[in-house]
Amino acid sequence: MALELPALWNKYVPEHLLPRLYGFELMMAPYAISHMKIGLKLYETGYTFGNEKRAHIYLTNSLEPSSDITPEIEGLFGALADEAKLVNAIKREKRFTIIVGNPPYAGISSNMSDYAQRIVEDYKVVDGRPLNERKLWLQDDYVKFIRTGEVSITLANYGILAYISNHGYLDNPTFRGMRQNLMQTFQRIYILDLHGNTNKKERAPNGDEDKNVFDIRQGVAIGIFLRSKKIGTSSRIFRTDLSGLSGKKEQWLNQHELLSAEWNEITPLSPFYLFAYQSQENRTDYEKGWKITEIMPLTSTGFITARDHF
Repeated sequence: MALELPALWNKYVPEHLLPRLYGFELMMAPYAISHMKIGLKLYETGYTFGNEKRAHIYLTNSLEPSSDITPEIEGLFGALADEAKLVNAIKREKRFTIIVGNPPYAGISSNMSDYAQRIVEDYKVVDGRPLNERKLWLQDDYVKFIRTGEVSITLANYGILAYISNHGYLDNPTFRGMRQNLMQTFQRIYILDLHGNTNKKERAPNGDEDKNVFDIRQGVAIGIFLRSKKIGTSSRIFRTDLSGLSGKKEQWLNQHELLSAEWNEITPLSPFYLFAYQSQENRTDYEKGWKITEIMPLTSTGFITARDHF
């Protein structure tokens, strides 16, 4: 039996494993490296690429839909045109049920095609009413990636979306439509806020310095979104937080998984649907007060300086 295992594994990988794994990458270097790393990792398991089967990692922009390949492109760039044909067919025909990633964060997005802008339109509505606000940060690339994943899971009608991303969408008022929309799509949402936001000068509850798990200033969070045909239609949101030194955070992440972590259930409420802890004790009294928009109905964005070096 032991002698049969390598042969069975080399039969299983091309027939059952590789056809279920797909990856999209926009930049050439990570695209090439990912092919190498997948090949090396499979080689460590005893598998060798010995036939026409390939790792389904494609050079493409995940935020763009499928498109036709012009004869000019096909004539000039034959190999890339063949790659584009394959990925276009995947985007049109495949339905993905597990999506994982670390999307880029770019508040001033370069992905501003009609499709990329249109895909987040549902995030500009709260309780059935449009925000009627100039929400530039809804065009952030990570927001578009979350929305793209949400659409893919919705088309499949069940699945898991898991991203580590900018944590701004958890409690920023700008993203209240996004939060409500996610609650309407997914029945279970798990948020692990890794904090580490240097821009906010975050500190751990005990006063220690709060470090990011990445070498960036923006705080990050892991969001795991589950859609199932079996569980109820109402959404339940769970959250836990990690603060402190990056080494301690990495140690915790290595020692825990979804089922072993201690989660606290939260109840996001209208109008902001915060994915954050809220005290309900004084909420009724607070909401009796006047809204600033009722006192000053004419609103606009404030000044943003851009030449502060002098």
